[in-house]
Amino acid sequence: MPLILLLSALFATLLPSWNLGFVSDDYGHLVEAAKFSPISSTDGLHRPLRNIAFKIAHATFGLNPAPYHLVLISLHLVLVGLLYRFVLLLGGGRYAAFIAAAIFGFFPRNHQSLFWVAAGQDTVVAICSLVACSAFLLHKGTGRSVSYFIALASFSIALGFKETATAILPLLLLVDLSHRIKNSNASPKHRWRAYVPFVIIAGAYLVWVFGERLFGPAEITQSFYRFQNASQSVKLAAKFILNMLLPLSSPVEVKEVVSGVLPFMTVSLGVLTIAIASFWLVRMDKLALTTGWILISMAPTAVFGFYTDRYLLMPFLGMAMLLGFIAEAIVGRARTNKLPIGLIITAALFLYVFASIARLSHYRRSWREAAVEIQTTMSETRRLYPGVPDASIFYFVNLTHSKESGQVYIFNTSVNGALWTWGYDRSVTAQRTFSSDNPHEQELVGLLLACKGDGGSDAVPANYILIFENGLIDVSGDCADRVIAMNQKKNPDLWK
Repeated sequence: MPLILLLSALFATLLPSWNLGFVSDDYGHLVEAAKFSPISSTDGLHRPLRNIAFKIAHATFGLNPAPYHLVLISLHLVLVGLLYRFVLLLGGGRYAAFIAAAIFGFFPRNHQSLFWVAAGQDTVVAICSLVACSAFLLHKGTGRSVSYFIALASFSIALGFKETATAILPLLLLVDLSHRIKNSNASPKHRWRAYVPFVIIAGAYLVWVFGERLFGPAEITQSFYRFQNASQSVKLAAKFILNMLLPLSSPVEVKEVVSGVLPFMTVSLGVLTIAIASFWLVRMDKLALTTGWILISMAPTAVFGFYTDRYLLMPFLGMAMLLGFIAEAIVGRARTNKLPIGLIITAALFLYVFASIARLSHYRRSWREAAVEIQTTMSETRRLYPGVPDASIFYFVNLTHSKESGQVYIFNTSVNGALWTWGYDRSVTAQRTFSSDNPHEQELVGLLLACKGDGGSDAVPANYILIFENGLIDVSGDCADRVIAMNQKKNPDLWK
């Protein structure tokens, strides 16, 4: 019953997002990649099952955003339910499972996987992680082959959605080790054999992802994932921890916390409190699993990628489990006044949930505004130029890249897909710059505004130049053509 109530409250919180629109990469996956092979995408990343899923979804739902967002809601509810079940499998009680599921389910920093269609891949990987670990744990306890093959299949599916799923393999080892800590009489005989198929699959996958870079021609580079140095990896790992401890804040940088006395003391107190409570209250097998889960699941991004404040979904599963075990242990160890202590913890949980709902509502509005900005911009473009020759180029200047400290994306990618969605031929393309404090961007805007009204002789009739300044301003013409040509030579970085 508590789980049903929790999922019902979560569903009611998320349901208003069913009619959010598309933004950013959504147009790339659903529109630009529509003519690609089933396993290919515009970002060039090694995510074949994700790419197939988007093509099936596009063939089924078209460009109606409602089904996509309802799928996101459903995936999140499944993930929360699996987390509840996993905590029980680890030996936690229903109270620990409920606390963990509630903390994770309403964690507002997971808003991207809740409101952005392109980020649904992260939820799929998290679901596969819990299914794989749960099935592997059941296999270790019962020896059933079905559970083993479910774990293997879940691992393989997750790899098809995102590279960070490689963390599942060490998570399985972690689950195994924690199981052995709990059951010290478990036989170690031939336990390594269970990992052989997982290692083979992971090895083949890594060769596929990194092989071209490691063994191919010297000029081949990989644009998205690359190794970070040790100090950068440590810094990114610290950023993970900071942002998990501050669920209601905007993304926080390490230097922001270190440079301020109050933020530093607040975060330090939180880390110290959780650390002391963990070592004092949580049993060793559970402590090893939850802390290991946090460290392992954040490692792929900290070592190979960027934007650690975005990818909190997987590591926060471990944090939520740890907090659930702490809460249960506090109530369990209380010799007297168990009811008041339990009520205090539950009241604190409800305060967190209410604050998180408000924060999630804020993020939902931001994602809605982002989608509306794209729709308005493309509709205005279509009004200004309902028909253009094939192979025309639109130059959009001063577009909004993102909002909410880079957490809510708008025009950062896939402007071509947005144009094609609004009826332009696929030969029509876009180039763009983004609004910023960069003096070169401001200079470009000023020069183009000075061209307004100077239509010229249409020396390059296929160019359409639009500035985003509280709406689109059309400055197309010879003057603007010259400004754009000069600027692209002088400041090419603006157009990347």
